[in-house]
Amino acid sequence: MGMYGNINTPFKRGQTYYNGNVPTSTYWKESAMIEGMEGTFEDLAPASTRGQVLVKRSGRPVRCRAVRNATAGETALLPKMVVTYSSGYRLRRIVGMVCVDDAEVAGVVDEFLPSTGVAYGDLFWIVVDGQTLINTGRESNVITAEDWLCGQTAATTNAATAGSVYTYVLTSDTTTAIPRLANRIGWAISAKTTGQTNADMLCNVKLW
Repeated sequence: MGMYGNINTPFKRGQTYYNGNVPTSTYWKESAMIEGMEGTFEDLAPASTRGQVLVKRSGRPVRCRAVRNATAGETALLPKMVVTYSSGYRLRRIVGMVCVDDAEVAGVVDEFLPSTGVAYGDLFWIVVDGQTLINTGRESNVITAEDWLCGQTAATTNAATAGSVYTYVLTSDTTTAIPRLANRIGWAISAKTTGQTNADMLCNVKLW
């Protein structure tokens, strides 16, 4: 299985459907049937150097969903960032990185993608169930191993602090507690200190 997923997977992890090119509206229509497709992959750790042999991170599978980058600003989506669905296109398209506390999270952008990310209109994988690295963004909050995680606020979906997570904290205020409980994305496996900004944190994602 490896990076290629199940036999019906149209592209492997670390790749996008259009290989980084920006598809026209005609290609959006032709590839619409791929939006929302799910693939199951081995849990492999990304290589730290070019040509490094990938090793298993765990014996559990990683479930991913193929979605389209439909960001409002037509911007690239970066690997390891937490993203949210486009209105009216749940399970199919991504509007941008999470920028509201406790908002619904679609998944985590494929950690194997290059640093340039996903071009506007291209199709890519998000992790919806299993282990993945999440970028800590520019926030200096503390996260402890096994803390439950929620999406974190930012100025806009394209802000430097967007696409980050913070520790879920139980509260008696139902206005806050209900969306926070409903939209937990999973839990931290590794910890994060205040000094670890723009770094990788291993998490276990558990979304629909």
